[in-house]
Amino acid sequence: MYLPLLTSTLALSSLTSAWPASLTPRALPLVQSNELRRVLLRSNLLAKSQILEGFAYATPERNRVFGGPGHNATVNYLYDQVAALGGYYNIEFQPFVETYSAGNASVNVAGADQDAQLFTYSPSGKFTEPLVAVANFGCNATDYPAPLTGRIALISRGSCPFGLKSALAGAAGADAAIIYDNVDQESLAGTLGAPPRPEGPYVPTAGITLARGTALLNSINGGASVVADLEVFSIMENRTT
Repeated sequence: MYLPLLTSTLALSSLTSAWPASLTPRALPLVQSNELRRVLLRSNLLAKSQILEGFAYATPERNRVFGGPGHNATVNYLYDQVAALGGYYNIEFQPFVETYSAGNASVNVAGADQDAQLFTYSPSGKFTEPLVAVANFGCNATDYPAPLTGRIALISRGSCPFGLKSALAGAAGADAAIIYDNVDQESLAGTLGAPPRPEGPYVPTAGITLARGTALLNSINGGASVVADLEVFSIMENRTT
């Protein structure tokens, strides 16, 4: 295995290397393939992965989400590990800002918990309002019946991004949206995508299963007035990572 005689590049999460114009080529020792294979043991890889796991478990949320303490501990660890190679790499931190989103969602209908999940980048909100079925997949403004003021839009997954459905529901006057899955699996969760969208702002949005969504849709189509209690708690903040 051969590495360039110029400084090698490493990019690990927020940790990156750079080639300043002031650097000059250095005659560095080559990495020998057989020697490298000797240290790439399963036990070593497992031990290192357990270190990263430890960074996650040391946080209240037990994760390494970007910009959080587990993530920062990981970046610092990687930096120190590469720096310990004796100057083989030129490394530096290159921070950037990204929007972070987390939270939870709940939907109850007639006292029955719908096991709802949060769509990241959804705003917070709490509403007790009738559900209105949206036509097709809710990917066009014409799919949304008028008026939706004081209503929660019930939308099927499919054909377009979740964020478009949420934004179009808001543009049609809905206070919130529930997106149900189009395949039989656990409760639907995902991301609306970082705002803004040209169609308008998002409304509080939660996801439920195909079975639950179909049951609600059948009740609405059967003429019943279906009222949902929807609550979304969301945190959105810019984090430097």
